[in-house]
Order: sequence, then C-alpha cells, then structure tokens
Amino acid sequence: MEIKHANRFFMITIIVFLGQDLLWDFIPPIPDLYVEAARDVLLIIIGILMILLTRSGIRSSLGLYRITWHTAVLSIVLMLIAQPLSNLVVELSYFVSPDFMEYVWEDLMQENPVVDLLYIAVLPAIIEEFIFRGVLFQSWRHKSGRSLMYVAMLVGLEFGLFHMNLTQLSYAFVLGVLMCLLAEASGSILAPVIFHFANNAVAVIDDMLYTADSPVVPFLPLQYLTLETPYSAALTIVLSMISIPLMIHVLFRIAEYEGRRESLCRALKRRRTIHHGSRKEEDNMSETAAVQAAHQTIEYEEVIRQEELQAVKSTRRIFTPSLVIVTAFEIILTALTTWVLYM
Repeated sequence: MEIKHANRFFMITIIVFLGQDLLWDFIPPIPDLYVEAARDVLLIIIGILMILLTRSGIRSSLGLYRITWHTAVLSIVLMLIAQPLSNLVVELSYFVSPDFMEYVWEDLMQENPVVDLLYIAVLPAIIEEFIFRGVLFQSWRHKSGRSLMYVAMLVGLEFGLFHMNLTQLSYAFVLGVLMCLLAEASGSILAPVIFHFANNAVAVIDDMLYTADSPVVPFLPLQYLTLETPYSAALTIVLSMISIPLMIHVLFRIAEYEGRRESLCRALKRRRTIHHGSRKEEDNMSETAAVQAAHQTIEYEEVIRQEELQAVKSTRRIFTPSLVIVTAFEIILTALTTWVLYM
C-alpha cells in the first residue's frame, strides 16, 4: 500500500476510536467486549477494502506470511526478556506523569478471566498489529526508502501516541520499536501479534494472581521491578541492561529460523560475513580462488552501494498532511490527558 493511503487509513482509525469514545454514552447497554470487537472488525474491513481498492496485495501490505514454530516460541521468549526494560521505562515515566493505568485498569478488568483475555489481550493484539506493524510499518518500510531503525522508531512513536497518555506512551514506544524489529526479523506480522498477545495476557494473569486473596506466587512478579527502593531499583536497572543484548540475540535467532539473517544484517547496516570454511582451508586456497573471492566481495559491495543509492532516490515523504494532522492531534490529547490527571 502506498504511504498516502496507509496514512489515510491511520486517520480513519483515529476518527473511529475517538468517535466510539464520544458516542459511548449514546450506545445501548451492550457489553464492552462486543462494542470493541465490532469496532475492530469494522477497521479491519476498511483496511482490507483500501488495500483492494489501491490494488495492493493483502499479504505484502500486511506482512501476512507463515512463521515457524521456533519463531512463535521465541516471540514469547523475547517478550519475557523485554519486561525489565519495559518496567524501567514505565517507572521513569512516573517522574513526569501520574500512573494513568491506575485510573483505567479497574475499568478494563471485567472480573472474568476469559473476557479479560479477549478484551485486553486478543483484540488489541489483532487490531493494533494490523494497524501498526501491518499497514503502517509495511508501507513506510518498503515505500519510503528510509532505514529500518528510522521507520521502527517512527512507528513506535505513533504506537505510543496512539494510547494518548505518557505512561503508556513510554513503554508502548519501546515495545513498538521492538515489535517492528521482530516483524523485520521474522518477515511476518504474526510474530508481533504473538508477542503483543503474550505481553498483555501476562499482565492480566499477573494482576489476577497478585490481587487475589490467596497467597499465590505471581506468574511474572512485575511489581518487584520498581524504583521505589534501592534494592528493587538496582535489580530493575541491572536486568534491563542484561535484557538488551539478549533481545538482540533472540532477534537474530528468529531471523536465522526464517532465513532472513543476512537481510536483517543489511537492514541494520551490518557488514555481511561469509564463512568459507576453517582457517586451515582458507590458508590452502589457491591464488585463483582468492582472486575470485575478492571479486565476489567487490561485486557484492557494489550491489549494496547501488541499492542504497536507489533507496535514496526513491525516498518518499512519510509525513503526509494526514499523518501530520493525526500526530499533532495525538500529541495535544496526550498533553491534555496528562494535565487533567495532574489536576
């Protein structure tokens, strides 16, 4: 899908979400789960229709490709590894913003585990990944000519602003960037969907166990990763620092399972490494073979240089008028929400 069409779909998404909030009092007494599901289905239908009308392939426009079971499992492992860093960012956000989730978490929880998982984990994982790692990321990544990290950080920022409060903006930005890298490493939107679902599901399960009267050990004791005491602060910071190289390792393992390691290396501006065998075998290479290898390296570097030049020439604006309007609107609402909570 072209960038302008993807951005217009994003604007429609914001209008639908805000329209639902404004019309909430006029909606008949229907369970929240049904209203959210109807809204998400409507947005998916609109998105697919826009893809079809613009003659863009559905699979390529959304990154809707199969993944191996290794990637599915590692997506959950990646989510677990990212928790300390995510918690650290949330704790830091409390210095400049009140805890927004304290105000909405009780409203989100429906006191029914199945409904909670559907309402908080399943629906957001599907619709938000459809919007951000699907329509926006795939369009901006392949149509703008911008680097992977530039697009990932921009999508992460829009994903954070989409929640329209500083608390969620902080960790949604971090996880949004990570899920974009996961989409690139796996070549599919399915891996971020699994990551997103697992992240929200763990939060729901952990909250239910932690708030229960029975002395049950929480599934993932996130409440201990805080900055409230010197011990917990040191633990949170140390685990966050350790998690970064581990996340990078998992991303490259996923890329290996999907046959995309070289592609990921090139996207991250890493030098491609070619293993010709053992050191002894390399020493025994004939002069002709060495010359051929040197020519191959030169040809490869020339191909990369030409691709980079072509990318620069084909660079297209990501910030179309519709995206500028939406982003400005999100920033204003985020600031207003923070101000109201402080008041």
